[in-house]
Amino acid sequence: MLKELSTDKESGLMGYRLCFSGRIIMVIQYWRSTERLTAYAAAPDKLHRPAWARFFKQAYKGEAVGIWHETYPVSSHETVYVNMPPFGLGKAGRWSRRGSPPPPGSPPTRRRSDVGMGKPSKRLP
Repeated sequence: MLKELSTDKESGLMGYRLCFSGRIIMVIQYWRSTERLTAYAAAPDKLHRPAWARFFKQAYKGEAVGIWHETYPVSSHETVYVNMPPFGLGKAGRWSRRGSPPPPGSPPTRRRSDVGMGKPSKRLP
């Protein structure tokens, strides 16, 4: 499904991250809107809907696999990076550098991502 979504720029998927820890496999996804997420999830001609129906039928036969899903609509956000590469919403969105370069010897310049889901909550110095 991630491959299908990654090749379809109109799907609304902006990016994702796979996380593994013990028996936990987690996929964090960043979507342009909740509407695009639910449209993809319900589309019978895409991979998710038929796979979900098969999985759900099998999942009730035992307790070996669990599913956890949360959706958080975001109207604005701020992401600050200091000495690290883009991560999370910042990796999924566009980068912009704010302010002038810092004087020599000062802390590293902060950068903010703007995913385009509204205005950033506040300006960085």
